[in-house]
Amino acid sequence: MPDWGTPLATGQVPDAHTTDSRLVSVDDAIFPAHSMTGVLAWARGVGWSARDLFGASSEGGAGDRLSYTRIRQGVQRAVHRHGGLNLACQTGGYKSISQLGLLGPALVAQPTVGAAIEFGLRHQLLAGSLLAHRFARDLGEPGACAIESPHLFEDAECASFLEIDHLLTNFNVLKILCGGQFPLIRVELPGHDREVFGTLARLLGAPVIGEARVARMVFDSDLLNIRNPNHDPHSCAYWEGLCEQEAQAIGLRTPATLLARLFSATGRLLPLEDIAERMHVSLRTLYRMLERDGIDYSQLQDKDRFIRAQQLLRLGVRSEDIAVDIGLSDARSFRRAFRRWAGMSPAEFREKDRVGSPPAIAH
Repeated sequence: MPDWGTPLATGQVPDAHTTDSRLVSVDDAIFPAHSMTGVLAWARGVGWSARDLFGASSEGGAGDRLSYTRIRQGVQRAVHRHGGLNLACQTGGYKSISQLGLLGPALVAQPTVGAAIEFGLRHQLLAGSLLAHRFARDLGEPGACAIESPHLFEDAECASFLEIDHLLTNFNVLKILCGGQFPLIRVELPGHDREVFGTLARLLGAPVIGEARVARMVFDSDLLNIRNPNHDPHSCAYWEGLCEQEAQAIGLRTPATLLARLFSATGRLLPLEDIAERMHVSLRTLYRMLERDGIDYSQLQDKDRFIRAQQLLRLGVRSEDIAVDIGLSDARSFRRAFRRWAGMSPAEFREKDRVGSPPAIAH
């Protein structure tokens, strides 16, 4: 048996709603076998079984859980047998909503694409994610956002395979959530395999750029607002509850700090009413908790509104519409608030931004 790579160390699993992380060992058997459906499908095609890939005790059943070490062993055996990274294009493209376990129906039940992404990031380990996906919106491009995929464990030997495999699976899932189309602006990957990049560009319908700092798919933030016409609050609550139960059963959840609970996974400040409902407390209790932790919600709200206002001004949105978007009564209130935040009027900000002056800083 050849040497399938060097040993790995402990990694961290970021949680979408907390600044804390839970340490996870590469030997913790927490990853569901269904996350390897693409690799297992390829293996069957060449006459291999789950045991051939992952070891003597692996059956590859829906209820099986594997450690990262054993999954890594299987991936390396498959890549070695196949002879290249194009295998990741096959295995990732094979997977979609139905290969995500309980997370799949929970995503389909969400009210919007943005809500589905938020929930998916929070529970990504339930689907067997071997990368630490996160949402990014401050890209320096008006209207653009991204799902980034840094490594869960430092593993140079499997990094490229996992990035490509997970990228295609995420793309397939998002296409379903968007009703069949998920137009990408571009894809960025740390590698530089031109043959694989060409295959990916054809599959994704978007340019693929190499030598990136982190793997990510960049798309228009308007896609986050696509609504699910079949959303059912009762079904949504049911599947979310099952996901929470499974996460707790295998020890994946850590308590979120109060500050972290104030924000969605996409980085927007949530209304106090929504926060109280999520935490199952009254508004009065939430106010006391904020005071106890020294959190000034109005200050956070100003900062969130200011960031959003800058984005909309750069897109040419009218002051009246920006006021509605950020929750102010009218354009006059918005202009007054913006001058307080930026030290200039919205019109002055547009002009400075147009000529390339540094962006305003909130006070």
